[in-house]
Amino acid sequence: MSEDIFKGRVSATSCISMNSALQITADITYNSWQKKWECDSAGFHTHQLVPRVETKLVLPDDHDTVISYCRLLLGDTMLKDDSFRTGTGDSPICDCGIEGEMADHFLLRCSRYSDARSVMKNYIYEICFPGNKKRHLKLTASVLLAPARDSSITKKADREIKNALFQFLKTVNRKVSASFSITLTTA
Repeated sequence: MSEDIFKGRVSATSCISMNSALQITADITYNSWQKKWECDSAGFHTHQLVPRVETKLVLPDDHDTVISYCRLLLGDTMLKDDSFRTGTGDSPICDCGIEGEMADHFLLRCSRYSDARSVMKNYIYEICFPGNKKRHLKLTASVLLAPARDSSITKKADREIKNALFQFLKTVNRKVSASFSITLTTA
C-alpha cells in the first residue's frame, strides 16, 4: 500500500488515518534504526546489554551516577582493565590483587566493595524476590546493568534492581569515568 501511495496510484487521505500514518512512520523508523544497530560494528558491548533500540532505560537522579552507569553500559570505563587497554594505565589488575578490574569484577567480586555489594544484593533479593524466588535469580553484571529481558523479572523489580545498583555506585564512590578539568591561565 505504501508503494501505491508513493507512486500516486492511491490517495493517502482516502486510505489511511493520520494516526495510522504516524504509526507506520514510527514502525519504519524503529525497524531502520534496529537494522543499523544490529549491523554496526561499533557499540558491540552495549548491544549485548541492550539489543533493542526502543528499550527505555532506568536512569538515576544523580549526575555522577548517571555517568558511571552509562560508562558501564558502554563498556568504556576508567576501571583498570579499560585504562590498561587504552594505554592510560599501567596494569589491568584491580587494587584488590585478585583479577583484572573489569565491570563484572567491580560489581560482583571485588573484595574492596564487599560491604556495599552485600547491602545491594540483600536489598535486591529481599525486596524484588521475596521468599523462594530469590534462589532462581543469578545476579550478574548483565542483570544489574541491562534492562530486564528475563520474564521472571518484572519492570518494577528491574527498577528496584537498578536503584540498588545506583545506590551501590554512590556508596562505593569509585569513579568509573574520566573526570576532566580545565585550568585557564593568563599570560
